[in-house]
Amino acid sequence: NMPGLQHLNWNNQWINSPIDSNNTVIFTGYQLQLASQNSLRNTWHRVIRRKDLLTTGDRYSLVAFVPFKHT
Repeated sequence: NMPGLQHLNWNNQWINSPIDSNNTVIFTGYQLQLASQNSLRNTWHRVIRRKDLLTTGDRYSLVAFVPFKHT
């Protein structure tokens, strides 16, 4: 719900990731890259705090590691 989420594109440029309150952003990691035999590539991402926004309020991130061995 806050701006600042970016991902690295194929030209090695950081670009803003589209987000909205009705969707969840999922970035693939190395485990999914290996499980898909490189069909899905690892996604580099970062969060930049914009200095023009107030620093009050909360920002939440959730990290989930899914073991593909049993899925």
